[in-house]
Amino acid sequence: MANQLDSETDKRGDRKGWIAAIGVGTLTLIAYEVLLLGFQQKFTVPFSHGMSPARLLVSTCVVLWVMTRIVGQRSGASTKFFSIVLALFALGSVMSYATSMWGGLIPIARIASDEYLLAQMLALLIFFFIGAVIRTQKSIEWAVKGLVIGGSISAFFAVLEFATGVDFAEKLTLPGLKAASPDLVDDLVREGVRRAQGSAGHPLELGAVMTTLIPLAIGITFVAFESGRKWRLWACTVALLSAGAIVSVSRSSIIALGVALLIMAWRWPVKRVLIATGTAVALTAIAFISNAKLLNAFAGIFGSSANDPSIASRARGQQYVAEHYGNHPWFGQGIGTYPILNQPYLDNEYLGRLMETGIFGVATLILLLVTALGYALVAARNHDIAEMESTSVARGGGEIARAIAASLTAIIIINTILDTSGFAQITGIIWILIGLSAASWSVSKQSLRSARDKGTEAPSH
Repeated sequence: MANQLDSETDKRGDRKGWIAAIGVGTLTLIAYEVLLLGFQQKFTVPFSHGMSPARLLVSTCVVLWVMTRIVGQRSGASTKFFSIVLALFALGSVMSYATSMWGGLIPIARIASDEYLLAQMLALLIFFFIGAVIRTQKSIEWAVKGLVIGGSISAFFAVLEFATGVDFAEKLTLPGLKAASPDLVDDLVREGVRRAQGSAGHPLELGAVMTTLIPLAIGITFVAFESGRKWRLWACTVALLSAGAIVSVSRSSIIALGVALLIMAWRWPVKRVLIATGTAVALTAIAFISNAKLLNAFAGIFGSSANDPSIASRARGQQYVAEHYGNHPWFGQGIGTYPILNQPYLDNEYLGRLMETGIFGVATLILLLVTALGYALVAARNHDIAEMESTSVARGGGEIARAIAASLTAIIIINTILDTSGFAQITGIIWILIGLSAASWSVSKQSLRSARDKGTEAPSH
């Protein structure tokens, strides 16, 4: 009996130690990620001004974090250059808002601009919240796992939806919530195949989410395998996310994923590249062979691109931007106003940002994404050097940082074929990845410094 009590005490101690190791802030971020990706965001909390549970949770946490800054608490993270880039991005949005209000907007456009600017400022604060609570490599890994878990839930629903035609994600909602926004699309058929959308708001968003998360799942799987931890479950998430990407029937997602994996694999051993390539080919072949319609659909969207209505629509949008962006070249027509003013669909975040915030706004968006990518790549290099110089530093940091870099690369490409700011899930992922890139860079500096300090210690006699 005493031994049993001691065992239970040890288990409780292990759980407390695990929570202490990753921190309450990281657990909160994980909860946000699962709520964001595992549930449809059209369901909102009553009396919350139309906020989904995910947005309400992160808004509350950000407000509490701001209050801690007001009373004088400070974090040790140092990302001064990144903060300057974020300030320039925010300035582009604020200047667009100010100049459009000065020039005059119709009431519905003014309301949309107000709401969009508020949402963007909240997203900016998420970056600083992540920088404050994600301070260790274990926290970064679990933040990445939270994204993978949430995305896997959506992928599971997508596969079920594709197989049965039933939208199970719509049936998964917390008690008391209400559906405040309509579905973004009611025609899900493409090339004779009903496209799945899982917990996302649109098949295109599902494809973008899956494409962005697959490199993260691969990174987590390899880190677990090489460190001797349980890895098969994470390998299953790779397969599940890949299946989710396929049943979205999205040509652009496949292209973005290919480029992202090239970024991730450039430091891999040849054996790992061959295993990963063989596994990917086998899984893809199984998916296509088991469903001939799916194979024909992808053959159709890749083989008849000249007659693809989505490409024709994007061409019309590009022509419209070329003809009209000069009306407000520097700060645009007003942030958040493009969808409201009955203009052609763009399906391109950069062109949408150009129309809404002008040249300055789109330049700061590109600078922000490139900066985040650069920080993640530098973090990967720092971790690799630290692991070579000392065997006592935590392993796997470089793998995770490269996975973050690969996901950011996918985002940069996806922005050319999707207006990502119009979709809650992919927007949330983007800002989480931007925050994790800075956090990974900060942790990698500490790891490199620790490795070099230990390397210079005089041996004891």
